[in-house]
Amino acid sequence: MLAFVNATALALLVEVEFIGIVFVLVYVGAIAVLFLFVVMMLQLKVLSSDRTWLRYAPVGGVLGLLFFVELAWALQRDLRMRALAPTLEGP
Repeated sequence: MLAFVNATALALLVEVEFIGIVFVLVYVGAIAVLFLFVVMMLQLKVLSSDRTWLRYAPVGGVLGLLFFVELAWALQRDLRMRALAPTLEGP
């Protein structure tokens, strides 16, 4: 892992950000494939699904809605601040 961190840091230092991000994505993808391979090798039995998760749906919906409202507020505020930035800089 240290090699990927060093390679990414060097790529960012020489201002080739795309290559640095590609290094990180390749590493994360490789770890995900290895994790998937281990899960497939375990051959887990699928339990019968029951409907107990439905009682958590309203809480999840409220939290999801709250998250998206906060995200929209933050983006709207950021766009407003960017629009005001040229007027705040002065001459």
